[in-house]
Amino acid sequence: MDRTARATVVDLLHDDPGFAAGYLESALDESGEPAGRAALLLAQRHIAEAKDMAQVARAACVQREALYRALVPSMRAAQTQTAPPTRERGRV
Repeated sequence: MDRTARATVVDLLHDDPGFAAGYLESALDESGEPAGRAALLLAQRHIAEAKDMAQVARAACVQREALYRALVPSMRAAQTQTAPPTRERGRV
């Protein structure tokens, strides 16, 4: 999704709670389909951005950075590449 389309979706989610509910419901319905999990994460990310990521993180009692990493695939991939499991670093 390009930046303009993403910004449009985020604006709609921010302005219309009914749209946000329908958007999330559709993503949940499709979560069992191929690529459905990625679509669900994207929907959650868009809603968190629309509602302010920091505010959502506070409400969920998690750090904003942790929420962002959980919802942004490139951040999860970067974390995996830069922090190998503890056992691989020689610690148990």
